[in-house]
Amino acid sequence: DQPIIRYVGLKDAVIRINRQDSIWNYQFLEDYFSGSGKKKKKNQLQLGLEQVELINVRLEKKDGWKGQDLSVSLGKFSLLTDKFDLPGKNIVLQSLYLRAPVFAQHEYTGARERAGYVYHPVPAHVKSHWNEDGWVIRAGAILIEDGRFIGTRESERPDYTDHFDEQHIDVSAINGSLKQVSFVRDSDRKSTRLNSSHLVISYAV
Repeated sequence: DQPIIRYVGLKDAVIRINRQDSIWNYQFLEDYFSGSGKKKKKNQLQLGLEQVELINVRLEKKDGWKGQDLSVSLGKFSLLTDKFDLPGKNIVLQSLYLRAPVFAQHEYTGARERAGYVYHPVPAHVKSHWNEDGWVIRAGAILIEDGRFIGTRESERPDYTDHFDEQHIDVSAINGSLKQVSFVRDSDRKSTRLNSSHLVISYAV
């Protein structure tokens, strides 16, 4: 009734998703698994997970329609759990280790805007919050080694080289150590708190 996955491992993998219009390249998979389109009663997934290990894994997401490319790579990702309750939205991590994680994002004019598509963003007065579903996530220890963040935007001007350029950000040598971390929604359900009993982060720009 409640299967438990003891170990999941993936090594030397590249996952690529892309679109140049409103349809992603994996749409055929969604169509296949949706079946005849008849609505079925959803059963809550009772699934346990104990350990995940990823080595040299990269995700590349190219969104030519919206105008946003993302790249996420991990030298090593190691996760040990004490509790993994999806229906109860309660996850307790024993430890999480990230070595050489790299997150890169590039924003530019997408095909949606060039085609004159009218996009209606969420109005400024409508507040959005993290963790709208009320997840409770706790971790005994989180360790990050040699991380990097790259954020760039399409610009007609040359890159700045003599001072900070907010359109071309590159933060490297990110190292962090967190202990007794909790990510929970406040009782009034209007905000989310991130707490840690120990937090040390260093980086270079």
